[in-house]
Amino acid sequence: MKLHRLELEGFGPFLERQVVDFDAFADDGIFLITGRTGAGKSSVLDGVCYALYGGVPRYDGAERRLRSDHCGLDDPTTVTVEFSAEGRRWRVTRSPEYERPKRSGTGTTKEPHRAALEVLEAEGWTGVAARPVDVAAHLDEILGLTQQQFLQVILLAQNRFARFLLAKNDERQALLRTLFGTRSFEQYAAALDERRKRAAERLAAEGTEVSTLVDEAERMVAAFDAARAGDADDDTAPPAVAAGAPSDGPAPTIHERLAHVVRGVERMEYRVEAAAHERETAKRGLDAALAAEREATALHGRQVERRATRERLAVLESDTERIDAARAELGTATAAEALRAPLEAVARAERSLAPAEAARDDAVAAAERLGETGLDSTLTLTARDDDLTTLLAHVDEAFALEDDLAAIDADIRARQVQLDEAVRRADDVAARLADVPAARVALEERLAELADATARRDLATAERAEVDRRLEAALEAERLAEERDTADLAAVVRADELQRAVEAWSGLLRRRLAGAAGELAHALVEGEPCAVCGSTEHPAPAVGADDPVTDAEIAAAEDRKNAATEQDRLASDAARITRDAHALAAARAGGETVVELRRRRDRIDADLARAQADAAERDRRAAERVALLEREATDAAESERLGRELADARQELALRRQSAEAARAALVEARAEFPTVRDRRRDLRARRDGVRAVIAARA
Repeated sequence: MKLHRLELEGFGPFLERQVVDFDAFADDGIFLITGRTGAGKSSVLDGVCYALYGGVPRYDGAERRLRSDHCGLDDPTTVTVEFSAEGRRWRVTRSPEYERPKRSGTGTTKEPHRAALEVLEAEGWTGVAARPVDVAAHLDEILGLTQQQFLQVILLAQNRFARFLLAKNDERQALLRTLFGTRSFEQYAAALDERRKRAAERLAAEGTEVSTLVDEAERMVAAFDAARAGDADDDTAPPAVAAGAPSDGPAPTIHERLAHVVRGVERMEYRVEAAAHERETAKRGLDAALAAEREATALHGRQVERRATRERLAVLESDTERIDAARAELGTATAAEALRAPLEAVARAERSLAPAEAARDDAVAAAERLGETGLDSTLTLTARDDDLTTLLAHVDEAFALEDDLAAIDADIRARQVQLDEAVRRADDVAARLADVPAARVALEERLAELADATARRDLATAERAEVDRRLEAALEAERLAEERDTADLAAVVRADELQRAVEAWSGLLRRRLAGAAGELAHALVEGEPCAVCGSTEHPAPAVGADDPVTDAEIAAAEDRKNAATEQDRLASDAARITRDAHALAAARAGGETVVELRRRRDRIDADLARAQADAAERDRRAAERVALLEREATDAAESERLGRELADARQELALRRQSAEAARAALVEARAEFPTVRDRRRDLRARRDGVRAVIAARA
């Protein structure tokens, strides 16, 4: 299988559509997916795995976590992968289950899990499967790997790879077994080894029995020396067994019914899709009809309004003569109205002429009383009014300064206090900055001394963990040593019991064989053939033993022997298991005793405590150094800011003092011979009002 192209939209951290063209790197043979943490590197691999198998290794099939957190309700989530397999190019597209807005009405509905598989033909992409279950079935045939196998041999999950890199040898071996699924093979090997051991034990036990029987049979042959030759070999053969089976008949009826049901379901799904398509078409037609109705209604309203407007226009056109007469009358009235104002003004002027002349004389007399003389012409009056207005403006400015001078003096005093406070702060900051270099040198020297604290702490922690593991193994080895000795002693006892049981059973067999001749002789009848040799004469019959062995005694002895054999086997297995467990625990302990390991652990604990204290101090000193550098930068910025503020404050204070002096000089000039600016301002206003009164009276 070869990947060609990957498209992600609304998947993992990617909201907008992202495209990865693997063919662009085909000439290089290998490429690296790199980026900052959280940039979406693992999500690229997740997208490949999800498109092919509908799940990702990091989320254990939780499809709800596949949809991007940046997606809105209307945003889609799709993953598309193009790949080559079996000499053809395929394209698979998947989207997980998520909530989307309803197409009609309000609220949301669940968008189901969708999948589609296409193959590239000469005419373009052709659909192969359109349901998740069908897509999965086709991909199983195309890829030839299950998801678990794909994750074990092609795509190694990120978290498992990190565990693999950091694991110890035995842990790495266990992880490799987990990744490549070797547990079943280990179980097969253990089961086969156990079966081999059982078979060997049964073979040894049965071999002992066979050897005993062979020995006893040889002694019987030697004792009787009358074995007959003949049918020594039994050539019976088992009867032939007829083979063959009736050939398979046609498929069961249930299969046909299931196929019929599947076809019926497919037809119903097609009808449902067709009905949905017809519904969408009808809905679009309804929308178009409603839009046409709205346009027709608007057109009808405009036509009604046009008809009413035409009727009003016809009424107005029928009254044209009366409107023209009214317009002529309006023009005459307008011309006459223009003469009304001049005529009324002339009448008012004639009535007010005498009072105005009297007011003029009174205004001139009032101005002369204020000291304003020589105002015999309109030009002189206007020039005097301008002079008084200009002088009054200067006096008004000085009058405002007279009120503000106290505020200016208070502001100068306040600025002086602020300037003194800023100077004090600047001195404090400068003193702190002067102490920084020495403190920084001391911290850096101490940090250099503690540079290896973290490494020593990690090393001591690792050594402590290793010693704890070995100490645990040593304690287990001590406990298992006692169990091993007990199991070995039990095995010796069971072996001795087995030997005694075998000897008892063999003795009974020998006694039974020894008494067999007596039993045969006891059954001989004169003149009848012997069952062994066939002779009808019995010149010297054997004499049997006094205590013959019965079949029940032999069977009981054999049962005791078999029970002893089983007990011996169990004891041997227990001894072997305890010996193996003890050897494994001793190996994990590294050949050290519990006492040695405890002493070593105490030394490591002391080193670890010192290393932890040094590491903690190093972290604290490093934090102090960072804080010192930050405080230095802050103080430097504060010193620069205070320097600018001091310069601005000194300049502003000098300007305010200059403004105060200028204000005092302006006040002296503005008072002239008057005690205050207010008095002179009142005199100038009275003079200007008198001049303006004369101007107004003359006018």
